[in-house]
Amino acid sequence: MFLELSEEERRTLEGILEAALRDLRAEVYHADTAEFKEQLKADEGVLRSLLAKLRQAGSASAAGGQG
Repeated sequence: MFLELSEEERRTLEGILEAALRDLRAEVYHADTAEFKEQLKADEGVLRSLLAKLRQAGSASAAGGQG
């Protein structure tokens, strides 16, 4: 899959994902059941992966590549 974003869109999405990650960490801390906590931790992993890819694309863009 390929998704083309402007630099402004990339920065906005990065901020949204960072906020979601912060909120998710608090939710993990307050989770009542181990099963729910594990699902939230899996979601956290997905958010971290997305952020890493987004940041990598931003670095490539800043260096003159496509992203």
